[in-house]
Amino acid sequence: MIKDRAKDLLIKMGMPASILGFKYIADAMELFDSGFEDIKIMALYPEIGRKNNTTGSRVERAIRHSFETLVSKGQQDLIEKYLSLDNTTNSNMLKLLYYRLKQEEMEENQSEIPVALQESNYAIGPDPYQTLEDEMILAVQRFIKNLREVNTDVCSKVS
Repeated sequence: MIKDRAKDLLIKMGMPASILGFKYIADAMELFDSGFEDIKIMALYPEIGRKNNTTGSRVERAIRHSFETLVSKGQQDLIEKYLSLDNTTNSNMLKLLYYRLKQEEMEENQSEIPVALQESNYAIGPDPYQTLEDEMILAVQRFIKNLREVNTDVCSKVS
């Protein structure tokens, strides 16, 4: 579960589990994972606030304080791996943390696929929608070519 993975990572990075923002960040990861990924961060705060019986502004401040604490006192190597020190806004930090956790999860899932399957036709490869689109384009082109051949045959028999 991404919420637990986020908590573990935040602790490893050096964020104290006793500060409120710690729980709110984990809740944000859970909401992102349940479909709130593309929502504006400002709309996320009231949702987390309702879940924790507080206001959206308190959630925002607690998360900001948690990230400030982490950046100033945490494990710099892990912080640089999962977060950005260039743009320390809540929005950027939350989204980066979520995307990096998801990326890590996908890499773990990829490594669990047996090597024989990874190298076969069943390997997880390029975008399946793109492949389907390419195949459809080729099928339509073949159809048009066949249609033109049939038309020329019919026209030559008539004249």
